[in-house]
Amino acid sequence: MPITTNATNTKAITATLNEKQLSDSGRSARAIAGDGFTYRHDWGQHRGLLLLTLNWSGFTGATRVFVAAAEGGGLGGKFVGDALYTVHNVAPGVGSVTIRLNVEWDSPIGVVVDYLIIEP
Repeated sequence: MPITTNATNTKAITATLNEKQLSDSGRSARAIAGDGFTYRHDWGQHRGLLLLTLNWSGFTGATRVFVAAAEGGGLGGKFVGDALYTVHNVAPGVGSVTIRLNVEWDSPIGVVVDYLIIEP
C-alpha cells in the first residue's frame, strides 16, 4: 500500500479493492448482504472525547455498524457548523455498540449520530 505524508504530517494510505476480492467473498460491488436499518440518536450537549454506547438486544459481535456524527439536536436535524466532530472507533458487541467520538468545541454543543446497522 502506498503511504505518503503531507505538510501537516498526516499519513495518507491508499488501498484498492479489486473484483477478485469481491468475487472470492461471493459478493458484487453493488450487493449488501443481510438485513439493515438506520437510526438517528440525539446524545444531547457535549464536548471533548466521548464514549457513546447504544444498547439494543439485536447487536452481536458480527453486526456491521457505520456511524456519522454532526452538530444538531431537537427537531432541527444535523448540520455542519464550525465544530469538528471526529469518529475514532466503532465497536459492536453483544447487546451494544460503542463509539469513540471527539467534539472539538469550547463549550457543550449538540451531538447527533446516525447509525447504519447491518445484520449479516
